Amino acid sequence: MKFYIGVWNAKLAQYAPFFIMSYRQLRKVTKFNVSKQWIMDSGAFQELYINGKYTYDINDYLASVKKFNPTIFVNMDYMCEPFMLKKINSTVRKNQLLTIDNHIKIKDRLDKENIKSKFMGVIQGWELNDYLQHIDDYKSYGLIEEYMGIGSVCRRTKLDNIVNIIRVVKKELPNVKLHGFGIKLQVFKLYPQTIKMLYSSDSSAWSYNGRKYPLKEFNNLRCKISNKPCIYPRNKNCANCYLYMLHWYEKIVNIIKENEKYDLCRYT
Repeated sequence: MKFYIGVWNAKLAQYAPFFIMSYRQLRKVTKFNVSKQWIMDSGAFQELYINGKYTYDINDYLASVKKFNPTIFVNMDYMCEPFMLKKINSTVRKNQLLTIDNHIKIKDRLDKENIKSKFMGVIQGWELNDYLQHIDDYKSYGLIEEYMGIGSVCRRTKLDNIVNIIRVVKKELPNVKLHGFGIKLQVFKLYPQTIKMLYSSDSSAWSYNGRKYPLKEFNNLRCKISNKPCIYPRNKNCANCYLYMLHWYEKIVNIIKENEKYDLCRYT
């Protein structure tokens, strides 16, 4: 399973082996040339949560896809968490249909715009049956892509619910490269079967950990990772330090490697 670490500026991106970056950050950037694999996210969660709607349209988004040429870019989808539905006064079904609508509009533009990046659709829902319904929608329109993301999972507190959703989607789409958005580290630790089911996943949790558990010894400003003087001596913590980011990424990769040896048949 590939793991894409969440970044928000070009400096962090240059150190990340694989990374995901939001269009909300990229639209502030003038130059961004990278030769590694990366995903451009539409920034949907922040857009809807902060603004209640997208403040940019498909034209803006696709212009940036062409400009920055990510390996993969994600549909402008609509999340289905209960707090999000309340925030934007919507329903699961309405957000599913809005997601499908944007998928169709973007898909129709790919050849016309000569976009070479791979397009990732997003399966949305809250209950298991919601995800099945949305998969049926995609199938009926012939919109199942090579890459399909599983949405509205990163803020769930019950880990077994996340695993069940991944399992159901994998069963319905066995040959699709599935991406899990913001899958918690504990899921990979406690349910190693998810590593076999997913083609890729991502997380920006390293930054939160860097704020909460800084590795810098403040009394002498020495980095606990490198044992050298801190490269960001004015920072209060390690939330923006690429050394801490790589330290966290290495832990994730080790967990993935350790658990990839498990036999998927034991869990399905």
